[in-house]
Formats: sequence, C-alpha cells, structure tokens
Amino acid sequence: MRILVFNEAPTTLLGGIWTETRTLIKGLQARGHCVALASDAPLPGLEVDHFSISTARTERSVQELQEAIAAFRPEVIHVLFAFVGGVLRYAKALHAHPWVLTCHSVPPHEWSSGVLHRPDWLHYLARAWCIRRPTLGGILVYGLRIPPRIIVHSDVIGVHLRHRFFPRSRVSVIPFGYQPRPAGHSWPAAATAQDAPRLLTIAGITHTKGQHDALSALPLVRQQYPSLKYTMLGEVRDPSYLAFLESRIAELGLASSVDFVINASREQVEQALASADLFVQPSHEEGFCLSYMEAAAQVPRLLATKTGAMAAMSADDPGARVVPVGHPKAIASAILDLLAADLPPTHMRERDERLARAFDWSRYFDMHQSVYETELERTRRRLRSN
Repeated sequence: MRILVFNEAPTTLLGGIWTETRTLIKGLQARGHCVALASDAPLPGLEVDHFSISTARTERSVQELQEAIAAFRPEVIHVLFAFVGGVLRYAKALHAHPWVLTCHSVPPHEWSSGVLHRPDWLHYLARAWCIRRPTLGGILVYGLRIPPRIIVHSDVIGVHLRHRFFPRSRVSVIPFGYQPRPAGHSWPAAATAQDAPRLLTIAGITHTKGQHDALSALPLVRQQYPSLKYTMLGEVRDPSYLAFLESRIAELGLASSVDFVINASREQVEQALASADLFVQPSHEEGFCLSYMEAAAQVPRLLATKTGAMAAMSADDPGARVVPVGHPKAIASAILDLLAADLPPTHMRERDERLARAFDWSRYFDMHQSVYETELERTRRRLRSN
C-alpha cells in the first residue's frame, strides 16, 4: 500500500508527535508498505521520500500538499498531526482521497493560557477564554465530521470527541506499543528506597503537566525523606509556568531538593531514568503519555494521575499507583507508600511481560493497516456508487 504521512507540526518540536511519526513510518516500511512523509523538513533517521510543506498554513502550503499527493499518488493519506485550523485548511486537498486523522488532543485540552497559574480553576477559566478560537475550530472539525475517520491513543480522547458530536463508530482507539527488554536482560533489584530517594518527572513545562502538584506534595514527603531529590526534565512550552514553578520552589523552601533539566539530550534522559527511584507523572491532561510508558521500562516505582492511558499501563502493577488529578496530598501519600513498598525481585520482569502483552506493537501496526484498508474500501465503494 502507498501511504502518505502528513505532519504539520514543525520538526523542531520535541515530544511524542515526532517519536510516533518515526515509529509508524519505520514499522509500515518493515511490513512492505511504500511510505512518504510530508512535513516542513525531512526527519533524521528515516529513509523515505519527503515532500516539503510550509508550516505557514497558507494557500501555498495547501498547494504544496496537493502537489505531494499528485507526485506520490498515495492510496491512503494519514494526517498524523494537525491542529484543528490545519484540518480545516487542508480538508479541501484531502477530501477526494481516502484519509484518516490521528487526534492527540481536543482543544482546549492540553493547551495553556500562559497566565494565572494559581488556583487551577482560574487558570483553566482563563484558558477557556484565550483558546476560544481553537475550541470553536474543534467544534467545527468534529461536529461537522470533516475527517472520515479519527485514530486516538486512549479512550479519554474518544470521550472528548463524542462531546464534540463526532460519532463513536468513526473513532478507532489504537494504543501505542511497549518495547520489551531483550531475552536475558538483567533487571536491577527494586530495593526499598534509601534516605535520599530520587524522584523524576519527564514532561513539557506547561500547566497541564501538573508539576506544581508534585512540588506541593514534596513538603509532606520530606518529613520522612529530608534528603530527597526531585528532577524535572522537559522543554519550556510556557515560560510563565516555569516562573511559577520557580516561585513555588522558593515559597515551599525546596531549592535544595529540586532541579530542572531543560531540553535534555537523549543521553540525559536515559541517565535520569536509570538512576530514578520513582517516576512521577502528575499530569492534568494526557492523550496517552509516552513518557510514562518509557519510564515503566526502567523505573521500578511509578506514580500517575487518572488521565490518558496511564491507569491502563499501571493496572495490576504492585510498583504503580494512580491518583486523582490535581491532588497533592494524594500524590504525597502515594509517594510515601511506593517508597516504603517492598517489591518482589521479579517485579520488573513481570511488568515487562505484562506491558508487552497489553501494549503490543504488532497490534498497533495491525490496527493502522486495518484502518487504512477500511477507508480505502469505503472510498472505492463510494466511487462505484457514483
């Protein structure tokens, strides 16, 4: 099958969007499909035909997409990422072809207002006003049912789409896959944490990731572990939120316990994961959370909030806890519980096997292929009926 993957995000953007783009394209190629990428720039590490599409989202960029379609002649177009304005803009270039959209979030979810970070309700009230145009765009895109089919990575996003009147029958839930460790991998012992436990969060620096809740939980945890260290890795998506976090650190007297690593290299991420005793993902909103999945492969103790697919990843795991969104006391209690937990020696191996079964990469690619084939056949039937 000939598949054109279109991603309108700039390739300089860090995070899971481009991780998925690379993973999906390589997986489809391994299955014998002919894949091309349409984006603002080629993606390093991919041997694939590339078509340049300006991120300006003008009539010229629409023409560039039309030219890419004409040159590559795809059987299916997969819009792996586009803001709602992009979907509206590019729909006229897509409507004559079989195409699907992957939806990572529904506005205003996972957006930030850039102001009023305390209390949370005020921030999200301000966001509702600041993000009203993208939110209206989402109502138009999903309420008018512009995409023929939408792929999501968790039921949470499916619910958001239904709230925008997009039909459940046209939503395909395809979780990401988990990469198990190779046979014979030597797992480190998940010993009870010592007096100076190392806590870690990997997430963009923006209000919806909830790092301020983790900070608010630390004074309670420090009563028992005064020498703990908490590291936050991520790119700064909202400078005002970084300033807010820094003010909270000073206000709570946490300067000796907390540090940031901004725009961490892959090597720094791996080092942080390898040395962490407990991974904390205090997000308010997630579409899936690749960082949590990645941490599950290396960090013995995991703490998540009830958003995205993190609860599903944590199911039946003695080394994982899931707490409500926005509850620092619940976070503190779960951290203390996890740090005191005596995990079995086989814990990490059993987690690895469980996640490999529940989040199988083969299923991820199988389901994408099935969606493509369904949309291709649906388009053929429509053309025959005309």
